Amino acid sequence: MKKNYILAILFLLPIVSVNAQFVDDMEDYVVGEPISGTHWTTGGCLEGLGCNIISTSAQSHTTWFGGVLSGLIPNDSTTDAVLDLDNKIFGSWEAAIWVYVPNGKEAYFNLQQEVPVNGSDFAHTSFNQGLNSPGVGKIEDIALGTVTFNFPHDEWFSVIFKWDIDLGIGASTWAVYVNYIEIIPQGTPYTNENGEYPSSLGGIEFKSVSTNSIFYIDDIVYQDEILIGIEDHFKPEFTLYPNPSSDIIYIESNSAINNIQVYDVLGRLVLEQNNSFNQIDVTSLNSGLLFVQIETDKGVLVKKVIRE
Repeated sequence: MKKNYILAILFLLPIVSVNAQFVDDMEDYVVGEPISGTHWTTGGCLEGLGCNIISTSAQSHTTWFGGVLSGLIPNDSTTDAVLDLDNKIFGSWEAAIWVYVPNGKEAYFNLQQEVPVNGSDFAHTSFNQGLNSPGVGKIEDIALGTVTFNFPHDEWFSVIFKWDIDLGIGASTWAVYVNYIEIIPQGTPYTNENGEYPSSLGGIEFKSVSTNSIFYIDDIVYQDEILIGIEDHFKPEFTLYPNPSSDIIYIESNSAINNIQVYDVLGRLVLEQNNSFNQIDVTSLNSGLLFVQIETDKGVLVKKVIRE
């Protein structure tokens, strides 16, 4: 009865347009060429090499989508690429990005209030800043002041942002996970160090800050997220990928999964499984919006996926 009650609540909620989410596995670009258009723009510099992120085959993340390409932020001290998150002022949003920082190099990005970029940035995130802290990163100019964390050099690691803007951007909260470890707790006010809320969820700015800046990004997923019926301190976390998908959706979870149910937009149960928890085969399902409900010992989480 509890699960049916949760789904009843779910289908009373407005459905967010699927155009509000995207997946970028970096495979649709030409090696050596700057990446622009769609959800990529710049922080105000001119388009092209020395400003846009660059497609490269030097590194690639293969766990989620496979492929041989990634995006490079080089050591030119000028590259200023921006991932456009569409200036959101309402809803629940999640951005997952895979990052690779070579040994002896540094990386940097920040959050922008608006795109096109107007200089209103905060949450300055650095990795091995000035080459003085190998394997150590920090996030500055946030509600918590400065937060430090660990990360691995010479291997891919995930950075996941979660924003809760359901009460509006002026009452928004957020959380950050690095390598699936919580760095900024859920429910933290989404403000700068002065307690000021941004005008919107604008974008993520990746910058080359010095001749020591070399890092790669890959397998980016930006989606709307629904969290229902779970106490804040006991929320399970899981990732579904790829999304959209035409066949297999893979699951990564930090909690043991007991049951998986998939519902269509009319609230009908179209798939259930309780013995295979690392993937969902949606090949037999109709295309369109689906709701995946995953039950764990910590609670129940519902997310939207798209069957292509």
